[in-house]
Amino acid sequence: FKKAQECREAIAQLIDHSPDQIALADSTSWGINLIARGLDLSAGDEVILFSGQFPSNSTPWKPLTRSGVQITKIPNEDYCVNLEIFEKRLTPKTKVVCLEWVHWISGDRIPLKEMIDICHKREILVVVDVTQGVGGIPFSMKEYAADAVTCSGYKWLMSPYGSGFFALNKKMITRLAASSVNWLCFQSVLDGKISDREADLCSTARRFDVFSYMGYLNMDGLTASVKWLNNVNIPQAYSGTRKLHEKLENGLNPKKFRLLNRGEANRKSLISTFEILDQSEAHMQNLISTLNQKKIWTTIRDGNIRLSPYFYNNPEEIETAMGILNNV
Repeated sequence: FKKAQECREAIAQLIDHSPDQIALADSTSWGINLIARGLDLSAGDEVILFSGQFPSNSTPWKPLTRSGVQITKIPNEDYCVNLEIFEKRLTPKTKVVCLEWVHWISGDRIPLKEMIDICHKREILVVVDVTQGVGGIPFSMKEYAADAVTCSGYKWLMSPYGSGFFALNKKMITRLAASSVNWLCFQSVLDGKISDREADLCSTARRFDVFSYMGYLNMDGLTASVKWLNNVNIPQAYSGTRKLHEKLENGLNPKKFRLLNRGEANRKSLISTFEILDQSEAHMQNLISTLNQKKIWTTIRDGNIRLSPYFYNNPEEIETAMGILNNV
């Protein structure tokens, strides 16, 4: 219990939140599944997503369609959100909006505060996957006031795969039914009364903890990495890392690559993704193979190459990557 509380406190410091409003999770899917199963949604209610969101954001909602809940997906060109189109697609039936703070392909950092304000004026709940941003970009629950955020640890938190967290506001803790209960979620167990048959669930977000705290070793890894990040000046690190991204975004040959996220600076993240204009399989395989030989690790998503430098990278490494990309 002490180790779990230590982990909660480290996460709370990172995202500017209360430890009592943080549940320990093993994935993004954990938190979104809990919300999808724990809210009292009924036939005719609507959940809104964007097309092309990571499957963890969309698949947990699909079983609700058996009860008549409507899942609506808003198209987004180049995986970049249009705020005006979003607002127009909300209806009186919309009860929940599930968003990605940073899109996993384009790197588009959505205008989250504006979107939350729009939704809350209509009494729409907002669930946010922050996996592709938290740890690399400053994030505050107090600033954004989302109803719930869910995060996997293996991205910018540099934590083990199978670690993560689920953070809620106070209203969501009381509104959300605990749909996956285990014995560690009971207040009596925390009080040392394991044999209490009339136990009540914890009143805090602990009631939503994944069983065995993501496997203990994963939790220890998450605690260590988040504590380390809490000693990093993340705004300064983000600013420095964005300069590496700008070097890429301005330096790749426009005859070979097209940047997906061409928005303003406040829509940028630590993901820079480019459409590969030569879509032949041979060219893409040669491109990745040549990069990997130089130990430059990237990924191809829907015919686009995604590059994600972090603050441990340096300008010389960016120059090497650009040289390969522009000349293969």
